[in-house]
Amino acid sequence: MHGYFVIYTFLGVLVFLSKISTRFLLRSVKSIWFLILLAGVFQLFSGYGEVLFKLGPLVVHSEGLFLALEVISRLVFVVICASLMTLTTSPIELSDAVEDLFGRVPGMRRFAHELALVISISIRFVPVMAEEAENILKAQASRGAPIDDRRFTGKLRGILSVAIPLIVLSLKRAEEIALAMEARGYKGWQGRTRF
Repeated sequence: MHGYFVIYTFLGVLVFLSKISTRFLLRSVKSIWFLILLAGVFQLFSGYGEVLFKLGPLVVHSEGLFLALEVISRLVFVVICASLMTLTTSPIELSDAVEDLFGRVPGMRRFAHELALVISISIRFVPVMAEEAENILKAQASRGAPIDDRRFTGKLRGILSVAIPLIVLSLKRAEEIALAMEARGYKGWQGRTRF
């Protein structure tokens, strides 16, 4: 437990130094709360120790509760750190740092540029994909799709009605990027500079 106190104190210092509002950072956690909670629930029913309570055939042990809290706190930490990094660092600085870092690892020098390029493209297209998801959501709502259904099956249908077209659009966009890079003569790490 002492390690978590140190880690979260360090995270608090980083948040203070970044001057980004805590509410804004917690919004990034709120966007994937369902996945974080699901990971915690899976851990809740694992482990041994003292039996806390039973839900039919499922038994919650003290160690399972501890594991669930540990997984949830780790995921929240990772999401907040990732948000801090992307909000305080430009994509170019981030890709340069990744390239420098992996360029120093023996055997990875050849792949450092490609890895940095993948990360850079991924970061740049997050807002584009978010906008496309919003457009798909509006289109599905205009067609009468039950997007704001409160039941679990309704929410799952709503997620799938957005996720499947979004995956198709992202694959089309990836193909367009690949064709554009090929048309411009991109050859990877061979004969390239930072400019």
